[in-house]
Amino acid sequence: MMKKITLLVLLTIVVIFGMSQMVYADSSTLSVLPASLNSTAGSVFSISIQIDSVNNDICVVKGTLNFDNLSCQNIITDSGVMAMITPTCASPSFVLGIPKCVVAVQNILSVSAEGVQAGQGKLFLTDVNVIGAGTDIPFNVEGGAYNITAVNIIVPKDIQQDVEQQEQETILQQEEQEESTSNQINYEIIAQAGLLTGMMNILNDIWLTVILVILIILLLAILYFIKKKIINRNFVNKKFIYIIIGAVIIVIIGSWLILSSDFWQANVKENNVALETVGKEAVLVIDYGEENPKTSVAEFKEGMTAFDLLEEEAKKLYLALKTKNYDIGIFIEAIGDKENGQDGKYWLYYINGEMPMISADKMIIKSGDKVEFKFEKSTF
Repeated sequence: MMKKITLLVLLTIVVIFGMSQMVYADSSTLSVLPASLNSTAGSVFSISIQIDSVNNDICVVKGTLNFDNLSCQNIITDSGVMAMITPTCASPSFVLGIPKCVVAVQNILSVSAEGVQAGQGKLFLTDVNVIGAGTDIPFNVEGGAYNITAVNIIVPKDIQQDVEQQEQETILQQEEQEESTSNQINYEIIAQAGLLTGMMNILNDIWLTVILVILIILLLAILYFIKKKIINRNFVNKKFIYIIIGAVIIVIIGSWLILSSDFWQANVKENNVALETVGKEAVLVIDYGEENPKTSVAEFKEGMTAFDLLEEEAKKLYLALKTKNYDIGIFIEAIGDKENGQDGKYWLYYINGEMPMISADKMIIKSGDKVEFKFEKSTF
């Protein structure tokens, strides 16, 4: 009898204990780690997605990663996890199976991200579901919040002085180049303008010659009429007739001279306008380090910089342009599919074959300049 009572008590205790475990079982936790950190805009850092089963048998985890003020760079499924739906930066939803159903702490995803701009960046999960052996498991979700600061480049004093000196030297070189350029003759423009002037002069001469010939024919016709109809019949005094003929000749010659002067002045004005408008261009060359660089001729605008020229032509050519702002100016990180660091090459730029010592957004160009952006190995 006592044995039966003892067994009944033990069975009751086991049942009560099991029910209490079911009722008071802890929820599993899906966490973003680290939960917080400090980073700078443009700097890449690593994040882990971790599941803590808290003694629950977890077989499947699904959800979606959300990036706020963060740029996803890469998502990797950790070892020991089987991806049924693999997340990517373009499509960050996932369904992950855990062989043998984990009952411990397990890393399921590794994420690389970078801050977009100064402020707070967040990585959080939505549409989460944690499934055990045939049943849903209660869970908590913990996201990550990160302090993103702007890039602050501290330039050593001696380097800053060197940069300022180089900028002053570059400005002096530009001024000297402008003076020498203003004193040089653009033979191609002169040749084109000279050809245009010559053609206009020929046309003007032909036109004036036609007018003169017509006037001479009219004069001869008048003389013939006077001789045949008037002088031979003694209708008027011959001296008076000669005076009239002389006056007509003077009027004809004067008219021809006036017309010739007007045509010449108009021609000079047109040529001057042509000379002022010809040559307002700048040449841009984008050399990817391959055989055929892209060359384009763009309209020159006063105050235009080398970066302005590149940005305008990149829009016309539908080229992707990636840049980064620093205190000393804008630096080109990528043009098209060529990004700094590939094969040890970087984007450098040249003005008329010479490399300036200031950033492209501070380099003011002139009409007729040849601006080259080359993807090559740096000598620095």
